[in-house]
Amino acid sequence: MAATVELLNVMAQAAKTNVTHIGLVNGSGVEVSTSRLAVTWGDPNNGRINMVGDLLFDVGAGATV
Repeated sequence: MAATVELLNVMAQAAKTNVTHIGLVNGSGVEVSTSRLAVTWGDPNNGRINMVGDLLFDVGAGATV
């Protein structure tokens, strides 16, 4: 049974509340960005949320993201 849109919206709202910063990691899970950046989320809609705006990360030379 597939999850309902209502349930997905509840889960998206929980993510919006709890995921406040984003960093970049490589294929091994090692963080390669110089810092984590604060993220702003839109409101849940049809079980999804999107970031508001763009994030610009500083990544060290030679890092693969």
